[in-house]
Amino acid sequence: MSWACRARGPIPMAKNRNGGLRRFARGFRWAFCGIGRCIRSERNMRVHTVMALYVLVLSAFFPFTAGERALLWVCIGMVMAAETFNTAIEKLCDRFCPEHDERIGRVKDLAAGAVLLTALGALGAGISLFWRPQVLLSLWQNLCGQPLWGIAAAGALLLGLWFIRGKGFSEK
Repeated sequence: MSWACRARGPIPMAKNRNGGLRRFARGFRWAFCGIGRCIRSERNMRVHTVMALYVLVLSAFFPFTAGERALLWVCIGMVMAAETFNTAIEKLCDRFCPEHDERIGRVKDLAAGAVLLTALGALGAGISLFWRPQVLLSLWQNLCGQPLWGIAAAGALLLGLWFIRGKGFSEK
């Protein structure tokens, strides 16, 4: 059986209990396929993915406690989950109401608002965690004083922008 993501029909129930672990693993497979589909089809999810990677790389230069690092992971997970829910709601609305409907538009606006609130909460947590002037100054001096750091940062920025633009990703 191929591990490629594809449209799936109903998952048949196993006739015996030996298939339980396989069904459990298959559930993870479909979940990862859904995440991949969201990244391929939604520019905002690609923005969140790139920002999450930047935050995780930047966090390596900060003396965060285990709790602070956990907070970063929770914030990243919540924003990505909110964007995934938003995408699912939008696609479901589009499927069952392809023509313009003001009520469906309000539902989509509510879902988008939930993503925005989650992202603003994560931004607030990020500012609270990363606002350490001494560390930021040291990073800036390294960036300016060592050309390779600057080149690496510029390359990461360009790579992120290329990924966000997503030519060839769209799966609408």
